[in-house]
Amino acid sequence: MFGFSKESRLKRELLLFLDQQEEYVTSEIIALSLQKGTSQTVRKVLNELSLTISSLYKQE
Repeated sequence: MFGFSKESRLKRELLLFLDQQEEYVTSEIIALSLQKGTSQTVRKVLNELSLTISSLYKQE
């Protein structure tokens, strides 16, 4: 089957969820809201996203 991987879909959902937030949210709240894995999974994926974004957008 063609399409995005499970991890890519989770990254997209995380970014969309975080874009809607106006206050700090914990990884536990994110995991419960999205019903996608555990808080540890959420933290792992968020760290990967952070590294990717940091490598694409220089701090200038």
